Amino acid sequence: MRRTIGPVLDYDARRGGELTRTLIVFFACDSSLNRTAEQLYVHVNTLYQRIDRITSLLGPHWRGGDQVLQVHLALKIHMVLSAK
Repeated sequence: MRRTIGPVLDYDARRGGELTRTLIVFFACDSSLNRTAEQLYVHVNTLYQRIDRITSLLGPHWRGGDQVLQVHLALKIHMVLSAK
């Protein structure tokens, strides 16, 4: 989990938690940027900036292929472990 989404978790620990929540909502909205922005109550441009920040932390391919599955599963594991 740390190897996959650790940079996002570390960024949030320093800055307040918005990127992790953004990822959670992004996956809950089936990767729809418009629906994600609506659910987060942010302008779509703000969401684009967050997605760009996530991309800079996780690499350019985090939204495709097997890597998107790894990110989603790591996020689910993080959510379960954080709930304890």
